[in-house]
Formats: sequence, structure tokens, C-alpha cells
Amino acid sequence: MRKVDDDGTYIVSECKGDGSCGACQEEEPKEEKKKLEVPEVKGNPFDRMSHWKAKATDNQVGGEHYKDFLIPPAEFVTKNKLGYLQGSVIYRMCRYDRKGTPLEDLEKAKHEIDLLIQLEGLK
Repeated sequence: MRKVDDDGTYIVSECKGDGSCGACQEEEPKEEKKKLEVPEVKGNPFDRMSHWKAKATDNQVGGEHYKDFLIPPAEFVTKNKLGYLQGSVIYRMCRYDRKGTPLEDLEKAKHEIDLLIQLEGLK
């Protein structure tokens, strides 16, 4: 029978507690304490978890509308240091004919361009 003690050791007893060993008839069964051995892990265990190595740019959550572009819109917007409204227009132009609401996406892009003109003081 084994039992783990508070200090991380476990106690091994010859008695199984079912009377089959004959030690149950003794007043105190023979026990010996042994330190619990934990195997050493070599290297970084996370290296073996390949799903953690996937890059966010390899995956698109919620649709397929950006997958066919040579340069994904998120990468284009980030690398070119575009602002929020500029990026929103790029996203909408890339997906307007690939999602279910083409006119709505074009109207939103037009609105974002109007906002950009106004906020930049170009008119």
C-alpha cells in the first residue's frame, strides 16, 4: 500500500489492508519512507508543443475573406504604419466583395474616407 506524506515522501507498506499479507495481524505493519522521484526534463518542454509555435498570421478567425491575398491586410497596414481609418478602408476594400454585405462595406469605407478628410482638415 502507498500513501503520500505531507513532506513529498510516500510510505510503502507491506500490508495491503485486506488481510492477505498477514501483516494486519501484527500491531504495526512494516513501513519504509522513500522520497518521491521526479524524472528530469531535458530541454524546453514547450519545444515539443508545435501547436504553440504557430504564428497568428498563419490563421484567420471568423471567415476566409482575407486568405487569398498575397499580402494580408493586417500585415500591409502594420508594415506601412497606416492609421486606424486608413487601415479600416483597406480592410473593407479587400473584403467587400467576399463577404455577405458588399454595399454596406463600401458605404462604411466611404464614411471612413469622409471622416479622414474631415479629421485631417483637408476640406
